[in-house]
Amino acid sequence: MNRNVTLAAAAAIAIAPGFAAGQPVEDTQLWTNWIALWNGDYSVASEVVAPSFALHASLLGGQDPSAFNTPDGLVRLIDQIRTAIPDL
Repeated sequence: MNRNVTLAAAAAIAIAPGFAAGQPVEDTQLWTNWIALWNGDYSVASEVVAPSFALHASLLGGQDPSAFNTPDGLVRLIDQIRTAIPDL
């Protein structure tokens, strides 16, 4: 297993609904779905993001991060980021 885990992968693993601490994630579907989510396939959000997801971040414009504390909320945030930076 590659120990060079990116921030995105670590975040995906940390918030995945079926993830149990201390157990390796062997299924690459989690990573595939996380990348798909950030590439605009919002249909996979519920497979990657736990219902109890909580965003802890300082957002530009002073937005309240708790507005994004659900899978649908994270989809809205990703959509805002992708709209602001379309070449991301």
